[in-house]
Amino acid sequence: MFGAPGKNLKAKIDASLYSRKTTFPKFAGFNFDNPTSDYTTQTKTIYDGSLDNEGNAALNTNFEINDAAPGMLSANLMIKVFEPGGAFSIDNMSIPYSPYKSYAGLKLPDGEKPFDFLLSGKKHTAQIVNVDNRGTLIGGNTDVELQFYRIQWRWWWDDNGDNLSNFTQNEYNILIKKETVSLNNGRGQWQFGISENEWGRYLILVKDLKSGHTTGSTLYIDQPGWQSRDGNDDQTAASMLSFTAGKEKYNVGEEISLTIPSSKGGRVLVSLENGSKVIRSLWQETKQGQTLVKFRAEASMSPNIYATVSLLQAHSQTINDLPIRMYGSIPVFVEDRNTLLNPVISIPNSIRPEENVSFSISEKSVKEMTYC
Repeated sequence: MFGAPGKNLKAKIDASLYSRKTTFPKFAGFNFDNPTSDYTTQTKTIYDGSLDNEGNAALNTNFEINDAAPGMLSANLMIKVFEPGGAFSIDNMSIPYSPYKSYAGLKLPDGEKPFDFLLSGKKHTAQIVNVDNRGTLIGGNTDVELQFYRIQWRWWWDDNGDNLSNFTQNEYNILIKKETVSLNNGRGQWQFGISENEWGRYLILVKDLKSGHTTGSTLYIDQPGWQSRDGNDDQTAASMLSFTAGKEKYNVGEEISLTIPSSKGGRVLVSLENGSKVIRSLWQETKQGQTLVKFRAEASMSPNIYATVSLLQAHSQTINDLPIRMYGSIPVFVEDRNTLLNPVISIPNSIRPEENVSFSISEKSVKEMTYC
């Protein structure tokens, strides 16, 4: 009902369809949205006419979406009800709108920490589901179409998000595999992998063949020792210097090692910084293939520092066509065990209402600490 009964009211309803993230509570970690969709917000009038004597109107909710929606949408309705004298009232409401009868979902395996990449030269398993618009698995046997692409590297300075809306298959975006995957009662798996030398950025797309909905995810696949390569295979990443620390976390006193891809005859400037100052900086001559830079973890580096490396190649070298200067930065986590606190709270097992309660706080190793 849009107005009071018996007033000969007229109404106009405009609907705007916005894309939103598609989620279903039972499938945490699954992606149900299409990263290659170029959907734009659509606005149209879905009703413009008189209300009946009870103030009701029948709405046509067929929004006729022209562009492929990435997933679930939100329909924002602006309702105007006009009285015979020309006065009108306005109301707004938002409701979920499902442009598809069913949805494909994709969940990738966890990547290597801390950079979240999958290892090349190994088989990996992706989880696939097919659900209706309420998030219930579709029974029986269904098929989805899967496409596996190698795609263009995202430059490290690009801050535009992971927008693949202009995605097309070209010399940078190459279809590696296309196949049909059978699902049983809405669930299935797909195994994939690449050879050790085919590191890079990839895209997996999964299409629900019945509803037309597509989902997908991007991922990085690389070698366990990815820091040793020279970067010649991907010229779009030429100005990005990728290197790594030997461990995810160090203790004070341990030797930290940085492995930096390099060519012979250059120099690297390594700057060790925290949030407020440069702790140390050092120069080192580079070696062919990779250069190993070592330094000791100090208490001043806790809880973490940033190792910033500038690599200067020899001006006269012709071994590669990478820039003379390349730059990169990674976090290095350092733990000082002497600063770790173990608070202990002593409090009664049960507390009665309206009673005064006393408790004590201490540190397990009798270290000084501040609490509030």
